[in-house]
Amino acid sequence: MPKKKEPGWKNTCERFVAFLDIMGFKDMVLRKPHYEVNKLLESLQPDIRNIEHTAIIGMKMRKGQKSIEEQVQTRRVIRPVSFSDSIILISVDNSFLSAVNILLNTGWIFQEAITKGLPMKGAIAYGEMTVDIENSLYFGKPLIDAYELHKEFQIYGVGFHHTAQERFDLEKEELLYGLVAEDYSVPIQSRKTTHHLLDWTMFCENPENSVKKLYNSVSGSTRLYVDNTLKFVREISQKKAELEAKEKQAKK
Repeated sequence: MPKKKEPGWKNTCERFVAFLDIMGFKDMVLRKPHYEVNKLLESLQPDIRNIEHTAIIGMKMRKGQKSIEEQVQTRRVIRPVSFSDSIILISVDNSFLSAVNILLNTGWIFQEAITKGLPMKGAIAYGEMTVDIENSLYFGKPLIDAYELHKEFQIYGVGFHHTAQERFDLEKEELLYGLVAEDYSVPIQSRKTTHHLLDWTMFCENPENSVKKLYNSVSGSTRLYVDNTLKFVREISQKKAELEAKEKQAKK
């Protein structure tokens, strides 16, 4: 039976797409008992199913806009689609509400996976995308852009394709960039390149400990991912501490 089309969702429009990939899934399936892998994947399902846009209630809205409460009652902002070791988050449109929520929900899912010992990497892109819910049809350039970009990263993190970065730059909202580590030097194979990364650490109680635990599941060259992620977490933590110190000093 075809799925009922959700109100407010256009089949094709410009939107944000986040692609998340569980790393080492093939080895996990080969090495671990099936029930253990199943249990790990099931542990993420409540978070995927419960993706809501209520997380941003209380944020400052632009003058003249409806309240967050009114907006959340009229439509779902983010749709999650999961298959095997991949999770895709798709926004309803290209609005500011969608921009905030693609960041919030991606960050939440990412830190939940890391905390549960499921290393992930991914990317967020923007562009024209078809989401035909009734026929379970999902395709478009931003999905390909996000998928291709995430493959290059040698860090457990979520990077911005230039299409998403350009779109976020248009908003010029402090809230968006409170969720982003700007111009981070991301390891890509034998070199580094500058990209914006999602700051997922703000959703995690102890991100450094969560990342350190990943050493127990990998060896050899794969440990570079853990090393690079740990460096990211420590640098973000240091920048936040310095900013907090400056703010305290300014108030004196």
